[in-house]
Amino acid sequence: MKKLLLLLAVLNFSFAISQCTITGADQVQVGERQTYSVEVSKDLPANSYEWIYMDQKMIPQSELNQNSLTVKGSVPGKSVLSLEIKTAAGTSKC
Repeated sequence: MKKLLLLLAVLNFSFAISQCTITGADQVQVGERQTYSVEVSKDLPANSYEWIYMDQKMIPQSELNQNSLTVKGSVPGKSVLSLEIKTAAGTSKC
């Protein structure tokens, strides 16, 4: 099979004050690009965001400190993408 699927499991932690959800495709094929984004109820500066990925199964194609992230699938397997948002009230995780 030419294209192998790279499953992307989105880890969603919510605190009582956190209102964020990562939106984007559930899967990324090897070599394919996908964009993931988050909408929050407050206007935050760009450096408030920090995208986190634990392995090299996906390669970021954009800056990690924006409210959206473009990734490229590199090898087949499962991977986790999460986001920390720093606000005056503390840190929220998506």
